[in-house]
Amino acid sequence: MAHGRSRDSNDEGGLDSWLERIRERDALVVYEQDDEYEVFKTVLQYFDSHGLTYALPQIEYPTGNVMPSTSKAIENAKKVLLILSQNSNNAKFSLETFLALEKCVKHDQLCLTILTLRGFERTNIAHIPMLQNATIVELDYNRQEICLEAVVKHIKEQDVTLKSVIPAGNFATGLAWSHFTGYLKIILPDIPRLIRESKTYRENPGRFVEKFFILVPRSGRAFPLTEDTRISKEDEELLLKKTVNGAPRRYSPVVYRISADNGQHHFCCAEIPSAFDTIGKVFEEILEHITPQQRAHEVERFYYKLQEILNYQLNDRLGDTVEVILYDDETKDDSATASHQLLKRFTRTGATSDLPPSPKLEKKNIKFDVCLLYAKCDQKYAGKVRSALEDKRKRVVKVELPDQSLYETEQRVASSAWVVLFMSTNAMSMSKSECMPLWMANLLSVSLEDNELRVIPVLIDANPSGIPDFIRWVTYISVEEDGYQDRILDIINGKAISMKALSPVGNVAYGLAWAFFMNYLKHALTDLRNRSEAKLKQISADPRKCLATLFEFIPMSGKTINKLDEIETSKYGIENFGSVGPIELMVSGVLRKFDVNMYGIYKKTYSKEPREYVKYFMGEFAAPLRTLRSMHELFAGLNNQQLAEQIKQFKEEMDYILSQVTTDENHLRYVSENCKHLLYDDTKENLIDVLLKEIDRMERAQKVVIKLGTNTRARNAMREQ
Repeated sequence: MAHGRSRDSNDEGGLDSWLERIRERDALVVYEQDDEYEVFKTVLQYFDSHGLTYALPQIEYPTGNVMPSTSKAIENAKKVLLILSQNSNNAKFSLETFLALEKCVKHDQLCLTILTLRGFERTNIAHIPMLQNATIVELDYNRQEICLEAVVKHIKEQDVTLKSVIPAGNFATGLAWSHFTGYLKIILPDIPRLIRESKTYRENPGRFVEKFFILVPRSGRAFPLTEDTRISKEDEELLLKKTVNGAPRRYSPVVYRISADNGQHHFCCAEIPSAFDTIGKVFEEILEHITPQQRAHEVERFYYKLQEILNYQLNDRLGDTVEVILYDDETKDDSATASHQLLKRFTRTGATSDLPPSPKLEKKNIKFDVCLLYAKCDQKYAGKVRSALEDKRKRVVKVELPDQSLYETEQRVASSAWVVLFMSTNAMSMSKSECMPLWMANLLSVSLEDNELRVIPVLIDANPSGIPDFIRWVTYISVEEDGYQDRILDIINGKAISMKALSPVGNVAYGLAWAFFMNYLKHALTDLRNRSEAKLKQISADPRKCLATLFEFIPMSGKTINKLDEIETSKYGIENFGSVGPIELMVSGVLRKFDVNMYGIYKKTYSKEPREYVKYFMGEFAAPLRTLRSMHELFAGLNNQQLAEQIKQFKEEMDYILSQVTTDENHLRYVSENCKHLLYDDTKENLIDVLLKEIDRMERAQKVVIKLGTNTRARNAMREQ
């Protein structure tokens, strides 16, 4: 892909100078060899005449290996322009190149733009998330200059980062996990009992469904269900009291009455998840450049991920207590209403399984149980797996790259129930003649969405984080595991497998951070200064010893304890003074309480004198840590290294979000001014020591600001005199 002659091809120099040229140019232009004439004549000539500098990955790359040149170039470029045409379907990428392109979408290292040439429509773009989420410009030859002007403008817009367009990475995945661990996991086991014990259930036999319905509107917008004229809220409250992380919590699933056309009334517990609401809120309140395709992608990802979590073997007991409903709320007929969707469920026997439409592949007969897809360098491992499977009478077909023809490869992959993809460091950086074509990546990606075939990545000497998102599915296996061939057989046979073996979930910190901000922080910090001052007065504390700041503690291990007042050092202890006063708000039609606690750090003494408090503070362990920790300990395949990476990423995302709302959203300025996320290594540092050091730093910084302000006012007064 994209390796024509370059204006730089006569430049001499090593790898460093070549990469430096890439970094200096406005964009890296990637295209298929067969499109070189049209690209130079149409696109590059326009760039030359409009002062846009660009670089082209090429055969003259210092090592002479074109595919690593593409991935290295992508990693170092400011922006990437990927030009697609009818010739692009067989364009070849190494897995390293796919990973580099995903970084365009996930880590905001650069921004990916796609330009489609004559005869290649947007709908023909491979259904790979990293491509579907990119900025796409279709070259209309009747409006050629306008289209190319849009490309140049986007490339030159230095201030537009991916984060200003959409929180990238597995945004919706983080939201789904957050909602499961923070709410559904707690209430679902008790839902049938709560319903059966309710007055509404006893008075309306046969008309109160013993299920919890989760509505997921495609618009990404959460709204009070009572906006639907056929839905009303019952006065009865289902109350569930639980102790979560050492603190008493109250959960109140709402009971709704749904009126049918025949005059009958049905009852159920339902919600539009507050975590899902983050998708709509972020898009409407924070971001401006979201496309319908990007929004739809995140909504469907949320739906699928939540279904996947709820349907895992370890959660079978929850399966009959909940149903997730994805529906299009922007159509013009009755199906756009929540009441229509719920009434459909009441009039049927059993749960429904309505699934959103996905891009479909041509249906093909399944001829093989499994297809082994591997590079020649990994044939030893593929041979062992093949022998083990054939001994169990499994129909096995192999695809060895680069020896297999493209046609044979496509036929064998498409006609197999499972694909076992062997991944080694060598295979991921295969040369151009051996790498994965774009059509194959599309085939694997779309098949996953359609559930027509399943992909099992087998890691030989590669890191799980090297698995591209578009081929992550149920599980990955390492050849270092004992009996890994048997594990593959178990998966193909459909047997239950250990949840710790499930696929690494990718980067979920984005979604967790945005959900935490939109659904909690911006509410809990409302009027925090006045609330804290009132609390200090109530406990007769010196207000000079307390900052009007909520500290969100982020230990690197992800481990939290139930009570902060259990933490101590040889010199200090912590006392809990309780709530600073809850904030009650209606959120999506449901009354919610948001609260934080006040604490005091006191000196330890052996006397019976009243405690001497050195500082007061408001603080808590950041709630998303419990989600990450649950993913690590339960069944998400998040290993220790990935857990640490996600925790760091969460801290960085929170800092970014707070900086954005400070500059972009004046009405949310109080959030960043009154909140501090404190990341520390809890294996080496005690929270009290870390906190005292940070409070001291913040107090000294405030004094400097006050002093500078005083000096400025004094100088201004002298000038006036």
